[in-house]
Amino acid sequence: APPRWRREKLTTFFEYFDSDVSNLVDVATPAVEGSSDALYTFGRNTYGYEGHSFVVKARQKRVNHQPFEFTLDVTSDKAQKSVVKVFLGPKIDENGPLLKLRDNYQNIFFELDHYVVDLVAGANHLKRSSEEFACSTNDQTTYYQLYKKLFDATNSDYNFPLTSFLGQCGFPCVALTFCPLGKKGGPTYQFFFAVYPIHAPEVTQFSTSDPAVSCGVGSGSRYVDALPLGYSLERPVLHDYYFKVGNFKFHDVTVYHKEGTTNVV
Repeated sequence: APPRWRREKLTTFFEYFDSDVSNLVDVATPAVEGSSDALYTFGRNTYGYEGHSFVVKARQKRVNHQPFEFTLDVTSDKAQKSVVKVFLGPKIDENGPLLKLRDNYQNIFFELDHYVVDLVAGANHLKRSSEEFACSTNDQTTYYQLYKKLFDATNSDYNFPLTSFLGQCGFPCVALTFCPLGKKGGPTYQFFFAVYPIHAPEVTQFSTSDPAVSCGVGSGSRYVDALPLGYSLERPVLHDYYFKVGNFKFHDVTVYHKEGTTNVV
């Protein structure tokens, strides 16, 4: 049966973001004996001034979005391993007319997520959070944060975590890249969901590489299945009604914008 979608509204907002630009500032001085700054004595003297380490940050505004979730209700005729893909694109163009899929199949939709699920025979409720999207990643860990974690792991019982959240591969999870800037009244966009039986790749995804270390280039295990990248929007769409099938679903969504900056310091 066609997947049904339940979701929360999408909301964007502006926030201040601090970038570590210490590497752009050259204030290196000769080593100072007897410094009380633990990081300085540990070896971070490239950014030390008179025996004290410091961090230089640049602050700017950026667009972000509130985390959201959706639930797909999928009915399967049998138990099977399947792939779920999620795309987002505009509903209308800048002049108001509806965008035709056959004219904009590759231009208007952006792939947000893809993942493997084990469907059971009958009803399935697939809940997914925007914080789990496979095509996005958290903000890059700054040099100072990495240095501090290394210092703590060397001088205490702290265990340095090596996880995929370090941002080795993927688009930043802020709205600037995958959730469009909303408006007070809320422009209309559309989600496109595709659920289909998995076409297993020759090498299971991540079986020969660690996503916490690299993007897996050259490993042969980068992709979720053996179908073309961007399936099922990777080929010309001759008629929109070709996509009116049981395992595809288009759903309108409104993106609102919250005025003001949320984290003024």
